Amino acid sequence: MKQLTVERVAAPLSPEEAAVSLDRAGEHRIACLNWPESYPYVPDVSFSVLHDGETIYLRYTVEERSVAAVAAHDNGEVWLDSCVEMFCSFDGVGYYNLEANAAGRVLLSYRVPGEEKIMADSAHLSSIGRYPSLGDTPFAERSEQTRWSLMLTIPKSVFFRNDIGSLCGVDATANFYKCGDNLQIPHFVSWSPIDHPKPNFHLPQYFGRVHFM
Repeated sequence: MKQLTVERVAAPLSPEEAAVSLDRAGEHRIACLNWPESYPYVPDVSFSVLHDGETIYLRYTVEERSVAAVAAHDNGEVWLDSCVEMFCSFDGVGYYNLEANAAGRVLLSYRVPGEEKIMADSAHLSSIGRYPSLGDTPFAERSEQTRWSLMLTIPKSVFFRNDIGSLCGVDATANFYKCGDNLQIPHFVSWSPIDHPKPNFHLPQYFGRVHFM
């Protein structure tokens, strides 16, 4: 099982400070090719992550053959676009799927296997800071090699089904993904490997272990 330690910074960071700190943090590759026969393409994707006890600072860096950000609203179909994702569980019962496209549109829900998902409301969604390198205006697919990044600042309050007093010392499970269901070259890659016959990210049994220092 993959393991990840999320280092703590001493104080809340501005977006500019977070970017500098994430430059110094280690990068983690999202490169597990779980369905090579059907979806052999692997874009160059990595993430860096820190926290300050109250907020998670998460940045994805992507280079891919084409890029799209069609979904124009939060909780839209961002997974059809150039999409980066973090699925995480703090209670071992349910998990959150936090997904974002290249223009910073975000989808967030809480899911318990076998039950109906619970979508995040507008207040929780609006509390997530988004800093897309390609700007925040939606756009159709661009068929050109593109390097882009997306930094998210994620307050612990967005994990609305758990009462997290502080992230310090918390143990969780998570997986990180890159997909693009509707791109010219669809792809589905993960940080922690998935053993399933077809693309499916909603499998918490394959999440890796995460420790917040």
